[in-house]
Amino acid sequence: MRLTKVRPISPRRRGTAEDEAGVVMLFVLLVGVLIGVVTVGVMQVISADLATGIRQLQAVRVFNVAEAGVHYALGKLQTIGADAYTGETITISDGTNTIGTAVIKITCIDDPGTGSPTVPCPGAYSVYRRIITVGTLTVGGPSRTIAAVVQGVPGASAFGYCAFTSVTLNQGVMLYGDVGSNGSISVQGPKSNLAKILGDPNTPHKFAGIARAVGAITCSQGCKTQIPGGAQANVPGPICPPVTLGLFAPGTTNMNVGSSGWTMNSTTGYSWNDITVAPGSSPSGASCGSYTDLKIQADPTDSAAVTVVNVHTLNMGSCTRLIILGVGKVDLRVGATTGQALVAGQASRFGILPATDPTNPLGPIPASRLLVEVQASVDFNQASLIAGTFLVPNGTFQTDRSTTTGNMYGSVIANVISSDQGMAYQYDPSATTWQYTNFNFSTLRSWKDQ
Repeated sequence: MRLTKVRPISPRRRGTAEDEAGVVMLFVLLVGVLIGVVTVGVMQVISADLATGIRQLQAVRVFNVAEAGVHYALGKLQTIGADAYTGETITISDGTNTIGTAVIKITCIDDPGTGSPTVPCPGAYSVYRRIITVGTLTVGGPSRTIAAVVQGVPGASAFGYCAFTSVTLNQGVMLYGDVGSNGSISVQGPKSNLAKILGDPNTPHKFAGIARAVGAITCSQGCKTQIPGGAQANVPGPICPPVTLGLFAPGTTNMNVGSSGWTMNSTTGYSWNDITVAPGSSPSGASCGSYTDLKIQADPTDSAAVTVVNVHTLNMGSCTRLIILGVGKVDLRVGATTGQALVAGQASRFGILPATDPTNPLGPIPASRLLVEVQASVDFNQASLIAGTFLVPNGTFQTDRSTTTGNMYGSVIANVISSDQGMAYQYDPSATTWQYTNFNFSTLRSWKDQ
């Protein structure tokens, strides 16, 4: 066997191998550091992108919250009582989860920022409102402020008729005024004899002749024709405000008024049970040869004084007249709780001034001077003239004509309102008992995302 001699590794070769191992280790360390730096960088970029995405999502959500607050305020500013609406704090949700909170503040446009003057707004700019809404999220993050200015219409709530359940106009009824209902509105009549709701023919206009209902609005020949001022159906309510009637305290004595007529005054007393007014001469259309007059003496000198009259029922036959004497106001309260508590027959004239009144002898009394409060129902059957402010919240207010046109002046709020057969109705702006002004803030003047 031949033996081979192994030469030992020289120190120089050993050093080279060790150097190569060190280089490899350094390279591995550098690669690890580089990977760590890249990973940290990538994580920072991802984190920044994620934070940016969250901020963008929060910005969109908080804007939506603030915008929802403005739209909520716009809705409130088109309902009864909006003239005094100052704002509120509301929560905004997606239907399941709460997203955020909108703080709504309503001010006058000439408000210097101190909250004064407060609504209702005085002065020349009373029909404008500034809406300021601040939106915040439930999870923190940014807030968002949106400001808008809207304009209302003075007298937009000047309802000639307003009903809790329904309003029905039929066959030739011409109603100059706005009509409202917490239920439905029906405007009927054949094409040859339409019922219509019309705007103020005078200048400046006090009303537009609109119909506004929480429920449906129907028209027999098209609402654009029969309600040219505009039909607004299925809107938020209530539209007609609640009514608080006065105290009913009828007397126990009946009164039958004969052909010579009768005057109710402080001597006779103002509290009676059932009052029946005998018919005058037989009517010929809207005319009568003679009338039976029921006169009520109001204050003779003080126009602000109110004379309260309490009766159980009032039944006025054909060719009768209710005349208000003096210069004061009359609050006629008819207290029967069932049936037709107030009735007036053919060619009757209910609520007129005396022949001695130079302002308008035997013409309609201003609606502000005659308030009629009725617990049950009212029926004017072929009356020639009706005037006053009528509150019938529990019953039906009905007018009807069959041959000639009757005229009505004032305002009515009732549970159900029904007018038929050629009644011409004129809203009287002096009927302010339940009127709200400046509630239709629907015209947007400016919008600013702050």
